Amino acid sequence: MHRVLLLAGAGLSLLFSTALCRYTIRDVAFVDLGGDGWTLRAEVPEGAPGEWTTTLKRIARASLADTNVQLIIAEGEKDSALTTSLVAPDGRTLVLDLPQDPDALARHGWDELDAVASSAARDRFRARCLEIHAAVVVFDGKDAADNLRVRGLAKEAISQSLATLAELPKPASAPPEILAVAFSDRRKERVLHWATGADEEEADDAHVVVLYGRGRRMGPVLAGPVITASAIRQALLLIGQDCECELPRSIMRGSQIPLTWGKEQSDRAQQVLGFDGRNPMVKQEIARIVAREATSPNAPDVLGVDPLGLGYHEDEIVSSQEITTQPPGETLGAGDQPEPVVASWIVIASTVILVVVGLLVAFLVFSARSRK
Repeated sequence: MHRVLLLAGAGLSLLFSTALCRYTIRDVAFVDLGGDGWTLRAEVPEGAPGEWTTTLKRIARASLADTNVQLIIAEGEKDSALTTSLVAPDGRTLVLDLPQDPDALARHGWDELDAVASSAARDRFRARCLEIHAAVVVFDGKDAADNLRVRGLAKEAISQSLATLAELPKPASAPPEILAVAFSDRRKERVLHWATGADEEEADDAHVVVLYGRGRRMGPVLAGPVITASAIRQALLLIGQDCECELPRSIMRGSQIPLTWGKEQSDRAQQVLGFDGRNPMVKQEIARIVAREATSPNAPDVLGVDPLGLGYHEDEIVSSQEITTQPPGETLGAGDQPEPVVASWIVIASTVILVVVGLLVAFLVFSARSRK
């Protein structure tokens, strides 16, 4: 009888583990849970030509379509300068060099706005992110010998992690890859370099950032002499963990880069990952997991990743679909969010599992008694 109960308990544990381990930390990074949006903020002084604002909106509709970046037009002081900045979710700003003449903006503004969410390195990442486990982004420094050292450490970390990655709950179809950005391309990739936080380190040093999912960063920026194979490897191994594990939830909300992600990528993600990250029920389930604190008192303080801060919200917004006006104090897009939905399939699945296990236990107990 005791053996029967132990067997039933083990079966119940296995069944529940299968039901609860549906998503990994890597899976979570492919779902837009809100709060990760970037803002292109234009401060337009009172009395500035309306044609400039109209032109900026027109370009933004095309350049920012299918991105995690929204345009906000804010009215500045009468004699203030006309400025445009990219604002990170944590409040950091990067000033963009947009022409202040409407005609010049119409001719030359496209490249600057296109570069907000797209670049050669980010396009390479987006093309491979669904297949690879993660990308080890290496921003080369000035020292060629040190660049070779850093790339060698990245290769070593990937090689050391392969056996463990193959045993993860949902291994990716391809191992991590190195995405190298030459020092001479820093200007072309300045948005990516700044968005990852690599610009806050010594400018001439090489930097390493681990990106996964839809461009989410795992762990801190590694710079210069503190770059080690073990630190890179640790970040890679965390990415594949079950999201129901007892790690701090903050590691799932590392900063995200500005990135183009349209319907084609979303459809392909559904095919590759086996779930639709656009589904409100999926979003709610993952949001519940991410919001829950780690339950273990011994859960490690992993990699020092901080939760994201609050994003901007102002008066006038251009999204990829339309221009909307937002009343003061109202959260962006609040009216467009889906109503909370109870993930009923979890309740149904749990009930079915309990019934099946209960019947199994009853049958085994009855069989044991019959033999006696």
